[in-house]
Amino acid sequence: MTDRDVDEFVSKAESIYATRLRNVLEPKHLDEFVAIEPESGDYFLGKTLSEATRAARQAYPGRLTHAMRVGHKAALHFNFERLTSCSIRCARLQSCALGLAYDECR
Repeated sequence: MTDRDVDEFVSKAESIYATRLRNVLEPKHLDEFVAIEPESGDYFLGKTLSEATRAARQAYPGRLTHAMRVGHKAALHFNFERLTSCSIRCARLQSCALGLAYDECR
């Protein structure tokens, strides 16, 4: 996949979440994980990220899915205070190993 393909894939999945799933899932499944298969619009819930993505892979073994955490901006949150070598890596690479711009990582 090219960067543009990835952007379109993610955008489609996030659009499905925003327009069809947010109001359905957030009241009863807050903090659970959802894997969305954008081509079909199907989604798979799990208490863990692994559960949601495993269910999606079983249903669509040859397709990619986009995983999100219900009610959150991101599927995973990182505590940078505990990543003691993060600043060193950022200074050398000008980008964080987690994909953040240098100034976002500090």
